[in-house]
Amino acid sequence: MKNKLCMIISVILMMGSIAASPGWVSSPAIQITDKAAFNVRLEPLTKDKNYFIAFRLTILNKTSKPLTIDWNKTRYLLNGKNNGGFVFKGIDTKLMKKAALPFEIIPAGQTLNKEIMPYKLLARGPFRDKTSDVGWHGITPGIIPAGQNGVSLVIRSGDQAVRFKINVTIQKKE
Repeated sequence: MKNKLCMIISVILMMGSIAASPGWVSSPAIQITDKAAFNVRLEPLTKDKNYFIAFRLTILNKTSKPLTIDWNKTRYLLNGKNNGGFVFKGIDTKLMKKAALPFEIIPAGQTLNKEIMPYKLLARGPFRDKTSDVGWHGITPGIIPAGQNGVSLVIRSGDQAVRFKINVTIQKKE
């Protein structure tokens, strides 16, 4: 009886883990690139979904001077092509539409961790909808599609700007 009960519980647990496995995969799961001045890490995120909805962007400033991120020129790349900007917690979309977002400063030796979502992929519902995953009325992250997905990041050090690209390949699991 105990063996039969253990087997039933094992099967139920196994079925639950299969049902919870993601329907999409990223290759690599986390892309890391190391440069002389900075280290960039890009990780697609599913949150509680079975598909990707956002990216975790981590940038380590390895210099003795502050670096800045130009969010006005940083772009979401889909299959190598510019597909608009990103949104994230605390962004003022009015400033985004005017390309007037302030630079984000990464102090010397510090790390920036930010969850970013492609603006063009956001799902927009009625303004009165308060079920948003990002804390905005009527806005939730959309599905990041299969293909090459990434960031064309503009990093500034003083007056010098560098455009840096990092990406992952997302596929739907069959």
